[in-house]
Amino acid sequence: MKKVILALAALALVSCSTYDAVRMLSNASHPSSDSQPAAQATPADQTAAQPGPAGLDAAAKADWARYSQPAPSGKTFGASGDPAAPATLQPGAWAVYRSLENGQVKGIIKLALVGKQGDAWIYEFVSYSEKDSAVVQQAIQGLDEMVQTGNSDKGKVLWMKVKGKDGKIQTIDGAMLAMAGGSYKGMVTANALPPSTTVTAGGPITVPAGTFTSTWKADSQVSQGRNSEPGTSWVSTQVPLWHLIKGQTKKGNVLELVDFGTSGYQSSMN
Repeated sequence: MKKVILALAALALVSCSTYDAVRMLSNASHPSSDSQPAAQATPADQTAAQPGPAGLDAAAKADWARYSQPAPSGKTFGASGDPAAPATLQPGAWAVYRSLENGQVKGIIKLALVGKQGDAWIYEFVSYSEKDSAVVQQAIQGLDEMVQTGNSDKGKVLWMKVKGKDGKIQTIDGAMLAMAGGSYKGMVTANALPPSTTVTAGGPITVPAGTFTSTWKADSQVSQGRNSEPGTSWVSTQVPLWHLIKGQTKKGNVLELVDFGTSGYQSSMN
């Protein structure tokens, strides 16, 4: 039995509650055109709109096609290191997950450290559903300590950038950021396992990203909006950021790793 000192931005994402919060931020930051009369589509417009999920730009459609129904990678990853060891944040580290409900893909989630600004990490969160997307960046001081403790109060969000439906980017800072209190930081450590959480050997786990021959397993309460339910996470230090391989609630909602790396990430904020 070991104690986990990790910030797993993990199973809260299974319910897409974090995605919903980000999407609301995005929608609130940019006036919606839903109230405007819709122009009638020409046959050419209808044809152009056919491929890919509705409401996504070309890059998001490509990501949805790539990650929603991925072919098994066939890769094998060795045993995990000690999950209680201090995690080292790496610039350029990224991970992509898909969430499933009753076996159906509900969303795609991308997490990345896209760089640093002084002593603040630039953390990017991207989420897609079939019909919508949300892109957020945060400049966070103290992220290293937040990761070690799972406590969002250990960090400070300097600014937040939100990409709206229209592709425009708005920076949230100053009084507007202060009004939201710690909710923006909570997006990073959503459902973090407390330091007292114990883990046991999790055995081999296969996900679209590959097979992890030896993992650690942690049981915890999984956030479902204002409620919670029991769930399980499988982790490995082979995976950057929050080490998450797979998360599953007792109801069967699943979040599983599709791909990851420490370089080559293309920001969705561009």
